[in-house]
Amino acid sequence: METKNKETAIRTVESNTIRMGGGAFASMLIFRFAGIWIVALLAVAVTGLALGISIDIRWLVAGLLVVFVILPGLLAAFYYTHGLRRECYVNALPHRLKSDSRGVTAILEIDDREKEEFFSYTDMKEMRRSAESAVITIKRPMRGFIWIPENGFSAIDEYEDMLEDVARGIKESKSQSEHTEK
Repeated sequence: METKNKETAIRTVESNTIRMGGGAFASMLIFRFAGIWIVALLAVAVTGLALGISIDIRWLVAGLLVVFVILPGLLAAFYYTHGLRRECYVNALPHRLKSDSRGVTAILEIDDREKEEFFSYTDMKEMRRSAESAVITIKRPMRGFIWIPENGFSAIDEYEDMLEDVARGIKESKSQSEHTEK
């Protein structure tokens, strides 16, 4: 489904219904927003376990405390503060993505109703592509991301059109904001 907007040359492209799996959503959240904290806590835990085996059992207890008490609590708090934001949770629910000249709209499908969450190109920082998907980083009002899978479109051309239009929209919004700042 594609229409052409003659003023901006950005097409309106809509995806099929997509949903990011729970594991992929959790790993995306962790690697985008908490990677350094997880690595630091795991280093403390491994150090405690190693010292517990070689020096004193109390270090082992401290390492296990980090692994089984502190880390799960921090992950829960992290999910509460990051994963439940509108900038992130749209990826985990069944939705369709629609891009146009203003931005990207996630059309959520909840209990036979549709709810729209709009993200302007001015709110987007960058788009990164991988082999099977692309991820748009949302910079404001809160940090988040929009996941665009290649298999979420009827044709590969629609996927490429959406990515091309989003990249153009982000680039144009950056140049407009730089122009207005001068």
